[in-house]
Amino acid sequence: MYCKKCGTKVEDTARYCHKCGTQLLYTEEHQQNWNPKPLEDASKELEADIEAEMKAAKLREENEKIEASRTETNRSLENLLTIISAIAMVIFAFYTLRNFFSAFALILHNEGLSSLFFGFIQDMLSAIAECSLTILFGLFAFRRKKSQTIELFLALPIGLCIYLLIHLLLKPLSSLSSLPILSYSGHYIIGWLAIVAILAAMLAYGLKPFDKINTTQPKALFADIVNAIMEAISLSTDEPTVNDYRKAQKDADMINSILSTAEASKERKSTVDYAQTKYRMKTNRSLLQFILLNILTCGLYSYYFIYTMARDVNELCSDDGEKTGGLLAFLFLSFITCGFYSLYWIYKIGNRLAQNSHIYGIQLQENGTTVLLWCLLGSLFCGLGTFVAMHILIKNTNRLAIAYNQMWGM
Repeated sequence: MYCKKCGTKVEDTARYCHKCGTQLLYTEEHQQNWNPKPLEDASKELEADIEAEMKAAKLREENEKIEASRTETNRSLENLLTIISAIAMVIFAFYTLRNFFSAFALILHNEGLSSLFFGFIQDMLSAIAECSLTILFGLFAFRRKKSQTIELFLALPIGLCIYLLIHLLLKPLSSLSSLPILSYSGHYIIGWLAIVAILAAMLAYGLKPFDKINTTQPKALFADIVNAIMEAISLSTDEPTVNDYRKAQKDADMINSILSTAEASKERKSTVDYAQTKYRMKTNRSLLQFILLNILTCGLYSYYFIYTMARDVNELCSDDGEKTGGLLAFLFLSFITCGFYSLYWIYKIGNRLAQNSHIYGIQLQENGTTVLLWCLLGSLFCGLGTFVAMHILIKNTNRLAIAYNQMWGM
């Protein structure tokens, strides 16, 4: 008789197959009717199974790539929502402070009791309205939950409409105080532009606030908005905020990056030829030095700074497979893009330093977004934000350069 599993011929009295060990418990009738599969058929079945498994593996790989691309897109949209609302928050915070200072400045002027009283009320109400918008944009930027993104978004246009209503009501006070009401049209338009930009990003993200408006009763919708605001204000939340998800994803990305680059870095660092291409990094850059040398050289030092900065960052972050443009690329692309490439260049360096810091056992808090926000918002503070951004880049580069020199014994 034959083994039912491998087809090997065995003795009629055998209880086990001597080749594969399968137990043989066939009756004579079963043994007579059993016909083992030819080896060619078994080989074809095996090839079909292998082919099916390869197709399944390829399909899984494609699905993982699609999911990774979708996750990266969602993360970019989340960052865009945060950046837009944070910029609007800073703008309204600036106007809030302006109105507060304007209200208290009235006390120093002798405009009469009536003008002082009505002017103070006018400026304080404007400041309170703008402070409310600052809080709403801040909550949307940093304290929103994924499940309440739509509710917090709907609070923004409602707050902006109330802000407009307050300014319309303040016009009679302006005539009573004999003081002109501060212009609000500029930042009112900025507020609506921010809301439109946030709405566009939300629609790209797959969120549809208009569906909630159409399917929810006004009273229930208003209650949901109020609850979302109160929970965002509360420091103790059961559901993680978007920032919590972002931090968790950042930690996971850092761990995966460590695991993926550790082996390659170990192999490269063990070779003498690779070590001989290294050079000692400059570790004593400073913002004060940058400013003084630019003054002494009439700005020429900034070009040398860009050249050495790009060179050192490309060396420090060589494991990520990217490349930061050097001086020629910086000058040419900044010229043809009217300066926009310089902002991208700064953003890219900040991001690369933050993403590759774990290789040297360092975790940097500031990334490219932080640096870019300081550059963009620096114009509101007499350009000081640009110097803060430069200080962050210099400080982070120095930290990685020190660790780099220690790693290579320089």
